Amino acid sequence: NCLMDKGKQLGGEAGIIYFDEAIALFEKVLAQKGLEQDFPELACHASNNLGTAHLAKSENNDLEALNAALESFRRATALSAQANQPDIWAAAHVNTGNVLANADEKAFMRIQAIAAYCAAIEVYPLSFFPYQYGHTQYGLATILQAHAMALQNELTELYLLRAIGSYEEALKVFSEGSDPLMWARIQTYLGTIYAAHSELDGTTSVRHDCETAIAHFQKAARVFETEGYTEQLATCSRATKTMQQKLDSLPSSDV
Repeated sequence: NCLMDKGKQLGGEAGIIYFDEAIALFEKVLAQKGLEQDFPELACHASNNLGTAHLAKSENNDLEALNAALESFRRATALSAQANQPDIWAAAHVNTGNVLANADEKAFMRIQAIAAYCAAIEVYPLSFFPYQYGHTQYGLATILQAHAMALQNELTELYLLRAIGSYEEALKVFSEGSDPLMWARIQTYLGTIYAAHSELDGTTSVRHDCETAIAHFQKAARVFETEGYTEQLATCSRATKTMQQKLDSLPSSDV
């Protein structure tokens, strides 16, 4: 774990050397005869951390490393279930969701990512694990939103609504006061969802969608301006302008 921290600190080619060392050590531990039977708690921890090392090394663009990470996380899930370690079981599911969500654009991979995040949430109740709960709901919301936009069919609205619900759950943890940038990022995503919903065929809430999207973009813009994030501020400003133009073009009787 110290080697992984060093690798993350250095980054680049120098960091990869430390990740490789960490991977080698974890693999050596997991290769010990009788480890899974005699020390199941250690085995599931080591397998989950091995996946994390592969993931850190891959930077989400090395298919071989991503596959190795996914295999380790799935092994950690099975081992933690055998060892009755719900915390590692949940962490391995979150990690699995993270890999699957970034792996490719296949619908079934996104569904598996959604299922992995949902499983983890069962172990991370808000009252006991607020940080883990918030990040897991955020991860779930982003993949629900991505899945909705990729489908472009009768299920799109359902997944958009589920994404809104998960973002709102994440906002129970990431408030404007406690984590303004995460809060603003979520506001931006919520605005994007309402903007997308306003474009769906047969939508009867176009005015409400536009007004709600504008409100979310303006909230995000306020934080980005305060924090000096000019690019994100410009994105929100453009989105607000687009939604306002659409709102102004609606007939007065539109609801």
